[in-house]
Amino acid sequence: MKATEKEYQEVLNAGKFVLFLLIAFVALNLFTSLFPPLFFESITGQTNSALLNGMGISNQFQIGETVLIQLTKGPTIVINDLCTGILEAIVLLAAILATFEIYWKKRIVGVIAAIIGIFIFNQIRILVTTLFILNAPLEIVVLSHDVLFRLFLFIVIAVFYGAWLWWSYNKFKNRKKSKK
Repeated sequence: MKATEKEYQEVLNAGKFVLFLLIAFVALNLFTSLFPPLFFESITGQTNSALLNGMGISNQFQIGETVLIQLTKGPTIVINDLCTGILEAIVLLAAILATFEIYWKKRIVGVIAAIIGIFIFNQIRILVTTLFILNAPLEIVVLSHDVLFRLFLFIVIAVFYGAWLWWSYNKFKNRKKSKK
């Protein structure tokens, strides 16, 4: 069976998306590697420490070889590179940048919104995990940490990307209608 021109174009577009996704992913990884890991870890840890203090959970923020939040009435929380949200940001930003059917202005808006959204969701995830650490048995803490991490990956990447695509395409359709 011979492929139609439309089917050929769809395969070509999918191939372009995957290629641009890989290129953007590598470029963003290279860019973030210009910063020491403690840079992102300290931003994440300092913000979370301030939020915890604002909630009345006394703690001390510490930077050494690793970033630590020492809870006054609890354990020490280690903030490592997986806690920063950088991996999620790179994947999501690469997908947004690789969506070439969307105008550049909308991709820039998507990138900015994604960075802000990831940062906020990540802080919430760490706060919720910290509350579990303070109030639940170790088995529940481990389970909640693992589940929240995976859920965060899915929500931030899939749901945010889907919402951004929906917004971008609806704005695009409305723009085309208003020009007619």
